[in-house]
Amino acid sequence: MAAPSSSSRISLLLILAAVSLLVGGAFAAECSQCTKQCSAVVSGQTDCPYPPRDKTYEYFLFVLQWPGTFCKRDNSCCDGRFPDGVDWTIHGLWPEKSQNCYPYCCDLRSVKYTPQAVTSLKADLRKYWPTLSCSNTDDSFHSNEWDKHGTCMLAALRNQSSVLVYYYFERVLDLYEQLPLGKILADENIKADNRKTYSPAKIIAAIEKFTGATPDLACAENGKLLDEVHFCLDNDLKTFFNCPLGEGDRKKCGPKVRIPELDTVLVQ
Repeated sequence: MAAPSSSSRISLLLILAAVSLLVGGAFAAECSQCTKQCSAVVSGQTDCPYPPRDKTYEYFLFVLQWPGTFCKRDNSCCDGRFPDGVDWTIHGLWPEKSQNCYPYCCDLRSVKYTPQAVTSLKADLRKYWPTLSCSNTDDSFHSNEWDKHGTCMLAALRNQSSVLVYYYFERVLDLYEQLPLGKILADENIKADNRKTYSPAKIIAAIEKFTGATPDLACAENGKLLDEVHFCLDNDLKTFFNCPLGEGDRKKCGPKVRIPELDTVLVQ
């Protein structure tokens, strides 16, 4: 059988490249982060596909946020939200893909969130996982976190407990207690300071020293302010591992970042 000509090989390569682009483009379109609430997604008020085309994930992401940075945003309502000794607060826990995307609003009819389901956790949720946005109450914020993320990790939750909503929020609070991030950073002389700056590498190294795994960072204001720390967890919801490179690249950090003091953004 005669070998294919040079022109035939080139044509084949071009066809394969085109197919690869089409497939990659389709995946990229499906693999996205939806920042909207599930109620808006379900009603078609957003450009987030519903139901989500891909509910698979590879690991879990636990995210803590620095309120001193969040509270500089126009849509923040932070006054009086924090008791003495305020520290990092919880953003959330959700299933994630290595491609920096996640499934969302998965099984909204399976298990419903109710405030009564987490009554015994309310004090800790109010203290460590408050809403900082003007558009939410704490209950609506927690309900959205369950609808958007908790419903996409039902299988993992069922491996741990039959009380799914309660266990989700309890597990998040347990993770928060395991990671005293303010102390972890302070032990390496990294503290909120409006004048001092730190390299992202120094911040990451301080956290690695405590967890044994590499987190990722997200920053605000053109990479100048530290906004979030991302921790990657295995499917057992317990084991930390090195986050994929660039997991937090949605808001890239500059070579030096500040951690703004809280008292400059809150009215006591």
